[in-house]
Amino acid sequence: MKSAEQKKKGKKTLSTIFNWILGLLIVFLVGCQIQIIRSRSSNYNVPSLFGYSFMTVLTDSMVNTANPSESLNVGTGVVLKKEPASSIQVGDVITFYSEELTAALKQPMVVSHRVHEITTASDGTFIFYTRGDNLQAETCKGYSGGTCSEATRDIVPEKYYLGKIVFHSDTLGGFLSTAQQIWFIPVCCLVPLLIIVITSLVDLIKVERSEQAEVDHEILLGLNRAGIDFNDEKAVYLFTEKQRYKIEMRESLQKEKDAEKKRLMKTMKKKGNTDKMEEKA
Repeated sequence: MKSAEQKKKGKKTLSTIFNWILGLLIVFLVGCQIQIIRSRSSNYNVPSLFGYSFMTVLTDSMVNTANPSESLNVGTGVVLKKEPASSIQVGDVITFYSEELTAALKQPMVVSHRVHEITTASDGTFIFYTRGDNLQAETCKGYSGGTCSEATRDIVPEKYYLGKIVFHSDTLGGFLSTAQQIWFIPVCCLVPLLIIVITSLVDLIKVERSEQAEVDHEILLGLNRAGIDFNDEKAVYLFTEKQRYKIEMRESLQKEKDAEKKRLMKTMKKKGNTDKMEEKA
């Protein structure tokens, strides 16, 4: 059977570990946010984290009625991985920076289309020829000619290639629509921090109550040993105050002894290390 002191130490250890985990989670989330912000400037405004980007499909250009499992509907969440350009094959869906749409809409625009052909430029870099699966897409109106056909395709130099889509999910899209809100990351950081504060306050209150209960119990035993009549309020009050003062003095002296012990241990440890260095010398 574990003693009350052992149980108390066990709970304190678990609480400390829990707070450390939450603290590390906060640091991780803040680090992720910094990485996401920094990656935008060098990635055509597409945030990246550990080589992956998470985006939501905004247009119907990749709706595939012939093969629904490959269809990227509006609102679908996609995971983009920065695979080497040399590993891309015909049939892969890649994401790239579109000069044409950027010029038309006056803001950085990226597109995800399927690769239909790959060639090599004179400098050895790759050129990808891509097209959306949905030839009746509304977004076709944004391209040259205003319509889509089997001949319509995007010519993507390797420098504009951002990555390959390796996963897509409607559920992920719903999550990303929430995660992309300005308040999401701050809230994710504040919630664990609030939990740490609350658990620390609860632990502090529990410790104070436990210490107070021990003091009250000791005073009660003292009253019984002294044979004081509990109906004599003045005698009980005087004895209680005297005992509290003694307990406070005893605890103060104990703290001083513990501090002195730690100081001596530190001094002895330092001296031991110095002696070892002298012996080696």
